[in-house]
Amino acid sequence: MSAPIKKVKAWPFAFGGEGHSGWLPAGAAVPEPTPVEHELLDVTIESDEGGYLLIWAARPSPTCEDLRPPKSGDTWYETLEEALAAARNHFGIQHEDWSDVS
Repeated sequence: MSAPIKKVKAWPFAFGGEGHSGWLPAGAAVPEPTPVEHELLDVTIESDEGGYLLIWAARPSPTCEDLRPPKSGDTWYETLEEALAAARNHFGIQHEDWSDVS
């Protein structure tokens, strides 16, 4: 059973905006970048049987016209330092942004 140890609530993050990468046939049109979607993420780090889970979930948008499920995900790390580094690299969350869960 995992136990939350750190959290960040309502972290602003933008998904998308990536340009096309990869091969295209000669003369093919280059696809537009992926649409940018601004989200608020709730992020936690949980202690889990010999490691740490970095868990994130976007808050549902109250103005969302199409009822898409919110974005979410998790990754596992051997150490707390690795989980904190992943949160910094992927989401821009710095050490001082975290709150300890008691």
